[in-house]
Order: sequence, then C-alpha cells, then structure tokens
Amino acid sequence: MKSPRLAAGLAAAMAIGGLAAPIIATPASADVCGAVRDVYISGAESHYTITCSNGYTYVNGRVRDTRADGRCAQVKAQIGPTWFYSEAACPKDTVRYFSWHERASGANVWTYLI
Repeated sequence: MKSPRLAAGLAAAMAIGGLAAPIIATPASADVCGAVRDVYISGAESHYTITCSNGYTYVNGRVRDTRADGRCAQVKAQIGPTWFYSEAACPKDTVRYFSWHERASGANVWTYLI
C-alpha cells in the first residue's frame, strides 16, 4: 500500500515533469530527392519540390496566405546545416515564391503561420 506522502510526491513529480517536457515541432515533411508536396494547414498552403543534382539539394516552391486573420504564411527549410526562410505571405491571397539550395541529400520543410 502506498503512503499518502509517496502518492502526493509521485503526483507532484508527474505534474512537474509534464509541465517541463519540451514541445517539439516536427517537420511537415522530411523528404528525399524527387519529392513533390502540397501542404494545407489552417490559414496557409504551400507547394514545393525537392530535387538533387551534383551533391546539392534544391527546394523550390510557393506559399500562400489563405485566411484574413492578421497572420502570415511562411515556409522554412533545413537543407544540410543551413536554414532558409521564405518571405512572409500576407494579407490573404498573397503568394510568395522561394528557391533555395545547399550541399545535402534531402531537406526538412515546414509550412506555418507567423
């Protein structure tokens, strides 16, 4: 039988541990060469392709703001060690194009609101 003191201590530890746990955002797509993606989130959409040539990875596409909510749509990508960010697309129906490359063999790409 657990003592009330032990039960209270376990509950407190679980509560603190739950609050201290990091929130990890995962990429919408961790892709290899040849990927073509259409991403739809609430308030934004993007289309991009990932191609590779001579040791380089290329990410080309567009992002569009789909909602008049005061927020902007944006795409970011990690290609190898380098981070790239599109221009913010806002207000509603604004489209921004992006084209990035880096020496790597794939990319992580996120579509999100700012």
